[in-house]
Amino acid sequence: PAAERYGLMPLIDRWVVENALGNLDRLHPDGRGLATCAINLSGGSLEDDELFDRIEALVGLYGIDPGRLVFEITETVAVRNFEASSALIARLRALGCRVALDDFGAGMSSFGYLKNLALDMLKIDGSFVQNMASDRMSQSIIRAVTEIGHQQGMAVIAEWVSSREMLDMLAGMGVDYAQGFAFHRPERVVFQRQAHD
Repeated sequence: PAAERYGLMPLIDRWVVENALGNLDRLHPDGRGLATCAINLSGGSLEDDELFDRIEALVGLYGIDPGRLVFEITETVAVRNFEASSALIARLRALGCRVALDDFGAGMSSFGYLKNLALDMLKIDGSFVQNMASDRMSQSIIRAVTEIGHQQGMAVIAEWVSSREMLDMLAGMGVDYAQGFAFHRPERVVFQRQAHD
């Protein structure tokens, strides 16, 4: 929030993009075998007219297959700045990158926005996933988001998955992918681990 208040998020996003793309094959123990790298973009970056040009230049400079890259934009940011979001999404997809709508359901948006955004992935906000075992409404929301995402040709991803039981429930609801502590806890990327040894 402080970085957003002082207009620093576009600079932070640029630093993340530069470091992620400059070290793409050194982020993960699989190296070049890392199939997907997801990078979150803040609302301020949607108004940075030069961000896409920099991404495109870095993809060319490092010879990156753009299909390995997923750029994530939160639902609230996409809706708040719909025109800029749509333009950036279109440019990223034309380059060959994928785009995910992050934290879907956390804001107050309607499903109608999904009809007008050309997206590859829809990420269900973790607050619904976290309580789904005991909350039937969360289960209904997850099912509805999954069905609508699939209708639009999107892969659906659940956030904050922390147990095998949650994975089994999500699979039963048709969710395509999951992320969370059930798989792995956060840790430094490989090139940072090597620098700090």
